[in-house]
Amino acid sequence: MLKSDTGQRHGIENEYNDRVLCNLTAICQRVLEPLREEFGPIQITSGYRHPDINRLIGSSDSSSHIAGFLDGGTKAAVDCEAFSREISNLQLVHFIRDNLSFSQVISEYWIPGDPHSGWVHVSYDSIDAANGCDCLTASRVDGKTQYSEGLPEA
Repeated sequence: MLKSDTGQRHGIENEYNDRVLCNLTAICQRVLEPLREEFGPIQITSGYRHPDINRLIGSSDSSSHIAGFLDGGTKAAVDCEAFSREISNLQLVHFIRDNLSFSQVISEYWIPGDPHSGWVHVSYDSIDAANGCDCLTASRVDGKTQYSEGLPEA
């Protein structure tokens, strides 16, 4: 959740503070552990990112992946995938939507007919009242990412 291959390749330390650790603990307890209990191991592909690393990969300065470091924010975000080939990433986003409290869940670049395509982005706010349970789908249109409301169905 704190290791950054990109940061290491570019000599940037993925520096964090106590607020970031609190936010990551909350998302682990409220989102990742319930996913693990339901589906077994979950592969985390991205967690916290220092703002410099976040910019380097082309992500937004408003990304939940950097929350807490500069602004004392209460959100954390992870990108994850099903570890088992028997579980699809679509199953993960539907479980999150139907069973968990979260700020936002995004089905990122899922391709119908390919159950292991894409990944799941989920954010959680440690102030429960702030979890709006927004569901989005990210897809590429003409080489650009576009977001639409809702999640794909099987």
